[in-house]
Amino acid sequence: ERLLDLIQHHKLQQPANAITAIFEALTLEGWSTQMNFMIDTGNGSIAVGFYLLQVIFGSYFILNLILAVIMGSFTKFEN
Repeated sequence: ERLLDLIQHHKLQQPANAITAIFEALTLEGWSTQMNFMIDTGNGSIAVGFYLLQVIFGSYFILNLILAVIMGSFTKFEN
């Protein structure tokens, strides 16, 4: 288990892997696994706060972005 923790920690040290982890959380795919890993490393309250804020506001942003593209397509189609 300690080896798995070291591998996961190393993955988040690389910028590309960290961005991928944030993208996974924003798409709501595997965010709870990431949060549980952070809780297990001893950063429980920070991890819960970060991931809940990221899921709530990130999902809201993604949803608004998708709706804006759809509305733009409908507006272009009507004209």
